[in-house]
Amino acid sequence: MDKKFQQMSSWYFIATITVLVLLMQNFFVTANVETISYSQFKSLLKKGQISDVVIGESTIRGTLKPEALSEIYPQEKIKALGEKAKTTHPFIVVRVADSALTA
Repeated sequence: MDKKFQQMSSWYFIATITVLVLLMQNFFVTANVETISYSQFKSLLKKGQISDVVIGESTIRGTLKPEALSEIYPQEKIKALGEKAKTTHPFIVVRVADSALTA
């Protein structure tokens, strides 16, 4: 019985560590994704300030170039970002039915 309890405890420990790692990853990764409006997305796209785009069924994800930050953030927030303001930033947009988007 003691060996069975030890095996069960090991599985609970592994499951707990896995859940904690997934929760931490979810917190740190998704916390930095900027949600922008569809009109902001179209404007930034026309200005060439988006480096890549993935169109899904209900969302559009991609990466903003550093110069796009001035279009969505106030100057105070850009200054607070410091060196991070010079890198690309992930974004997400709720997809709108727009036949002109892929054209």
